[in-house]
Amino acid sequence: MACARRVFCKLCLFAVRSIRYLLTGGLILFLAGFLIYFRWSSAIRQPLEFSHSSHVKQGIQCSVCHSEQSSDQLPPGTSCTGCHKDRSFPVDVSWIRVYRVAPDIIFSHNGHASFPCAACHEQMTAGKRWIHETRFKMDSCTQCHEQKGAQNECRTCHKNR
Repeated sequence: MACARRVFCKLCLFAVRSIRYLLTGGLILFLAGFLIYFRWSSAIRQPLEFSHSSHVKQGIQCSVCHSEQSSDQLPPGTSCTGCHKDRSFPVDVSWIRVYRVAPDIIFSHNGHASFPCAACHEQMTAGKRWIHETRFKMDSCTQCHEQKGAQNECRTCHKNR
């Protein structure tokens, strides 16, 4: 009787260990797949193939496409035809925003027009595709405001504070 029990216990122990290894391996594969999927699937694919980096490498200034009067707006397709005369572009391009401003933030590009775009949008000059937007850290804004002597109180940039 004791012998049969030992065999059962070894089988049971083997099964428990196998299940543990399968669950651990499955969890690792799931997490790796999850990260890979969201890393690739969240890359923004614009309605028109476009690369900021290729335009920057050609020395094209941001203001050629993004007018300083309406820099909070995304450029219309007509701004592309100024250089790309051999192609036709839709007037209303449904660009997908790469950067978003949180609802509690008071921000306007017009108030920052005297600064180079790359001061905040450094990644736009290098990437071909973006993984959604870059999250701005408040420290970079407050440090810049401090260096430039701009107002730096909470209510300068935050609503209801």
